[in-house]
Amino acid sequence: MKKIILLVIILLFLPSNSVALSCAKPKLSEDILRFSELVFKGELIDNNRDENLVANPFHANNLKPEVFKVIKAFKGVKKNEEITIFRNVYWGDVSKNGDIQLVTTSKINGGRYGVSKNIYIAPYCKATGYYTYDHHSVNLLKNYFDE
Repeated sequence: MKKIILLVIILLFLPSNSVALSCAKPKLSEDILRFSELVFKGELIDNNRDENLVANPFHANNLKPEVFKVIKAFKGVKKNEEITIFRNVYWGDVSKNGDIQLVTTSKINGGRYGVSKNIYIAPYCKATGYYTYDHHSVNLLKNYFDE
């Protein structure tokens, strides 16, 4: 009995398991494609590192503008168009110029993020954002957009 009580006491004081980002982005789906205003494969051409352009620095809603050149348009854009997407960089900024991404996004009221206009956003923990242009996404895009 003493061993069981001791074990319970030890278990109470052990740290619990955790994950770095428990609100991970869902897998790309038809619903995400349907509800996104813009869907395109693009190259990051301006990963602006100017901290003055970041809305709400050191805040969970920390956004940074990134400019993409559309390589392949699926919805709401034209090929070679340049689109600015505000991306959440609270958890770090790992993107670099030349990165190729599949972008899904919709316009939101920028006032919530300290920006005076409506903006396209790629937040963490939401369905819209950046996806890898991989086998799964290519097949889904072909089926959804009848390429």
